Amino acid sequence: MNHQFVFCFSGQGSQYYRMGKELYDRNETFHSWMNRLDEIAKQLTHESVLSILYNENARIGDRFDHTLNTHPAIFMFEYSLYNVLIENGIYPDCLLGASLGEYVSAVISGIMDYEDIMKILVKQAELIEKKCIKAGMMAFLYRLDFFDELKIQYPDIELASINSENHFVISGPDSTLMQIDKIMRDREILSQILPVSHAFHSRFIDPAGDEYLLFLKTFEYKNPRIPYMSCVTGTFLDASDPVEYDYFWDICRKPILIKQAVKNFENDGSYVYIDVGPGGTLANLIKLNLGSLSRSMVIPIITPFGNDVANLTKKVDSIKEL
Repeated sequence: MNHQFVFCFSGQGSQYYRMGKELYDRNETFHSWMNRLDEIAKQLTHESVLSILYNENARIGDRFDHTLNTHPAIFMFEYSLYNVLIENGIYPDCLLGASLGEYVSAVISGIMDYEDIMKILVKQAELIEKKCIKAGMMAFLYRLDFFDELKIQYPDIELASINSENHFVISGPDSTLMQIDKIMRDREILSQILPVSHAFHSRFIDPAGDEYLLFLKTFEYKNPRIPYMSCVTGTFLDASDPVEYDYFWDICRKPILIKQAVKNFENDGSYVYIDVGPGGTLANLIKLNLGSLSRSMVIPIITPFGNDVANLTKKVDSIKEL
């Protein structure tokens, strides 16, 4: 088997307090990159993301959803872990980012540098918090066509992410999601309100769009050097595909097409999907889309259940043996 490595980066909803703390304490590369990126965050927001993320009084299960903190925190974690893998001689052949994870893909592929992406993410968070109403997102481990039934009863919801035939995410007002949550519990349908403060991938963030697009116009964008799968279009982007500024609005505004993205990967061949996110979120979703005949592998590096250093060492060794 000719192994092609796909580095996978998750977005909002995958974060939690103290993610990567053991790595931060014991891995020099991860520690160094987290500090470097935190300095940029402090220049932009006048606040240390690390002091919030690794607050000793915060527990993993506490809700961590302040967008101005979670946006940079997710990017910081994933880009730092990416650099740990690189240091260990593991390089991506392709990239897959979902929602905010696409901004990590954009840096690694060479479209933008990490300093500019941090500026873009902080600006996006500031505008969304300033201009958009509080709302939420909700995931369903249930058949996709159930959304059509929900939409009839709750017309103010929108389909935010198509993860598989049996997994999807909606965006909508908090009050509506609470009503749906109660009904799902009564019907014993597996669902979960996600730890986010706004309804991304829906019209509920449109008030931030105009000013954000003007901000995006001020940056320079290059063609990707490493091909990556777009969860905006569900298709590959490579050096022949110029990326325009408005694509970086589409990433947070349009529905996430994970199902289509994985389908196109699988149609192209067999891959080793390496989840570089903090919770193994994309690893789980990718598995839902692999057919019984797929020869691909899925490897999460870090989970919310601790033992980060041991898990990292074990996974790195197993990847090197492939």
